[in-house]
Amino acid sequence: IIENFLSKKKGDLLFIFWVGHGLLTSERERRLFCADATSQNWRNLDLNSLLLLLASDWFGIRNHICMVDACANYVLESKGRPTNFKGKEFSSGSPRQDIQQFVLLATREGETAKVNTKSQTGYFSQAVREVLEQEALESWPPNMEVIAEKVKRQFASLDKKQLPTYFYRRSWDGDVDISSPKLNDESVKNISAKSSTLFIPDTTTFDFEVVTVNAQGRETKRCTEQGKYFLESLDNEVCLEMLCIPDGKFSMGAPKEEFESDEDERPQHLVTVKSFFMSRYPITQAQWRVVAEFPKIQRELDLEPSYFKGDNLPVELVSWRDAQEFCARLSQQTGRIYRLPSEAEWEYACRARTKTPFHFGATITTHLANYCGEDANEIYKQQTTQVGIFPPNTFGLCDMHGLVWEWCEDYQHEDYQGAPLDGSSWMNDGNSEYRILRGGSWDSSPRF
Repeated sequence: IIENFLSKKKGDLLFIFWVGHGLLTSERERRLFCADATSQNWRNLDLNSLLLLLASDWFGIRNHICMVDACANYVLESKGRPTNFKGKEFSSGSPRQDIQQFVLLATREGETAKVNTKSQTGYFSQAVREVLEQEALESWPPNMEVIAEKVKRQFASLDKKQLPTYFYRRSWDGDVDISSPKLNDESVKNISAKSSTLFIPDTTTFDFEVVTVNAQGRETKRCTEQGKYFLESLDNEVCLEMLCIPDGKFSMGAPKEEFESDEDERPQHLVTVKSFFMSRYPITQAQWRVVAEFPKIQRELDLEPSYFKGDNLPVELVSWRDAQEFCARLSQQTGRIYRLPSEAEWEYACRARTKTPFHFGATITTHLANYCGEDANEIYKQQTTQVGIFPPNTFGLCDMHGLVWEWCEDYQHEDYQGAPLDGSSWMNDGNSEYRILRGGSWDSSPRF
């Protein structure tokens, strides 16, 4: 149907409503079962592959609204499963730059789509129908963000341990686009009239002080800057402050003349980074405990992965895979996409539009960060300290220098030769067994 029938269709908008069985693989791929699937033949479609097919020049309709009422609980590909479990993956043409996709899913990762036994209808389908019936025909297509939020509110009142989630994308790689779409067709705008806030709540503006020092470590400037953030509530008492990092360009790496720089920090290269959100502080032990209690995705998490104890101290005994599990659980719980930053995103966020070795200036002191001081007049604290006690950078981020090493998504490489220029993670040609750590720690010398 998809390859032989829909591909030949023309028009402005494709509306897909899928109702049936679904699951999530161990690789976090959403699969949708075909109507002729049996217990011995699990015929299924890969949802992301389908969306990429629709987003290619092979397909004629550029605007898509896709709603899926299916489970997304985990099923491991273990012994005894059907041999064709991998399912149908679509090959597609070249990417189109003018596509829009709004996808509304009945469940977050790991959840089961509940069915009303009286009406024999999924609660999600029922809620969508009721919400759409309230929309006037002349307003079609409706503002899908509004529709999705109304559906989510209905589920919150049902207490079914199921919460719909949605995303909006306009790019081939499937990344969420949080910039305002540049559209001319008013009917297309209604697909998402507020696309910039699909995955994030309203932000709050705050003021903070930024300190600059000279080569001797003496303060030369103190000024007030503004930043924007939103609060991600983890429970009734603990939340994450997610800070908006504006888009921009920067020179990644270090010049040869920079004192104590290494060859693996070269060649310097100009990188363009899209806007994203980043935790204002390193993850604290209080935050970690809450997320570690969320449903397991792929691996167990230690509730107390820290040698030094304190709710507002950072966790410091966390592997890269633990950090990935933390992000996966947080994504499932909130319905937003959380991930580790690329190394380019991390360095851009740390530098905060400065060009000096440290965002404070040409040097650093133990009055500005927690690290192992090497001079007689510096203080070595010999342990972690509470997050946020040192001045932030120009973006408002704290503890980017010292305190704890910070994981990035990228593979380890010998140097920056061939590194991406678009801010993305460098996930090829390197050593996948080793991932990037940045920022140094309380026990590191300032050169790290």
